[in-house]
Amino acid sequence: MRDLHRICAHVLAKAQHEETGRLGLVVRDGAVATRDDALRIPDGGDFGSLAELASDAGIELDPGFSVGHDTPELGDVLEPLHVDPALIRWYVEAWAVLEDLHADLAAHGPSELTLWPEHMDVAFTVDGCNVGASPADAYEPLAYAYVGPHGPERPGDAAFWNQPFGASRPWDAGAAAFLRDGVDRWLGR
Repeated sequence: MRDLHRICAHVLAKAQHEETGRLGLVVRDGAVATRDDALRIPDGGDFGSLAELASDAGIELDPGFSVGHDTPELGDVLEPLHVDPALIRWYVEAWAVLEDLHADLAAHGPSELTLWPEHMDVAFTVDGCNVGASPADAYEPLAYAYVGPHGPERPGDAAFWNQPFGASRPWDAGAAAFLRDGVDRWLGR
């Protein structure tokens, strides 16, 4: 996860930010990518160094560049990078699940579905509630789905809202149903 996080923050997001002022990335055609698809991390595996990737992207690495408070350290820019192919597959799966839900919520005007390079989660917001998936983080060491209202409201069964930020569950075959249930609770459907 560390190497993908560094690539996304210091190469993809930085290149995109220099071009458009935006940080958020996408998952498209089996790859983590910039929104314009100019830079992609497909399939996983071994990559050159961060310095090589930055050079290929036409950007200068900057240890002061930030995608938010969880920006990974630049680290050794010459060390070889490896991205676990299973991690890319997880992003493809999570994106597809969230993309379907996002499309179903079009009438509610959800924000763009985005891979955020700060936390490396895939998420969107609908009516004051974050809906997303994380491959793992400081909060949870395994992939999980989440529904996180912006305020203190927790409609419906209080047992559903099992986290201080809202609700979460491990990422598995039931994640799509969990996310739909959480959104339905939030929207009162």
